[in-house]
Amino acid sequence: MSGLPAKEAYELEDSLIQAIELRPTLPLFTEVIQEIVWIFYNQLLDHRKKAVSSISERTSNYIQNHIREKITLSGISSALNTPKQTLNKAFEAKYSITINQYIRNKKICKAKELLRANILNLEDISKFLSFSSKSYFVQTFRQITGFTPKNFQRKNNNTI
Repeated sequence: MSGLPAKEAYELEDSLIQAIELRPTLPLFTEVIQEIVWIFYNQLLDHRKKAVSSISERTSNYIQNHIREKITLSGISSALNTPKQTLNKAFEAKYSITINQYIRNKKICKAKELLRANILNLEDISKFLSFSSKSYFVQTFRQITGFTPKNFQRKNNNTI
C-alpha cells in the first residue's frame, strides 16, 4: 500500500525515459527531476486511492459474507491479510463510519428482514446473527432504528 507495484513502477520508468528521449532538445536536469517527481507523485496518489477503495470493498464483502458470524476487526484483518490500522483508515475514508458501526448496521438490516418475514423469534434472530445475548440484540436494534424489535415488527405487520 505504500508504493507502486513493481510492474507499474517499471512501466512508468519506461514511459518517462521515452518521453525524455523523444524531446528535440535535452531539458535541464532539474526540469527532468521535477517532472519525474510530479508524475510519480500523481501515479502514487491514484494507486493509493484504488488500493483504499479495494480494501474497503473487500472488507464490506467479507462482512456481507460472514454476517451470521461473530465478526471482529482482528478476524477481518487476518482474513484479508491487512493490518487492522490500515483496514480502519481505508474503511472510514470510504464509508465515513467505523468497521464496527458498519457491522452493527448490517446485522440490524438483516434482523429487519427476518422480523418482516416473521419466521424467527427474537432469541433465534439474536443467535442467528451471533449477538452475545437477546438483550444486547434488542438494545442494539433500538439504538440503530429507534424501535424495539417487537415494535418494529408490529409496525411492519400493520402496513402489509
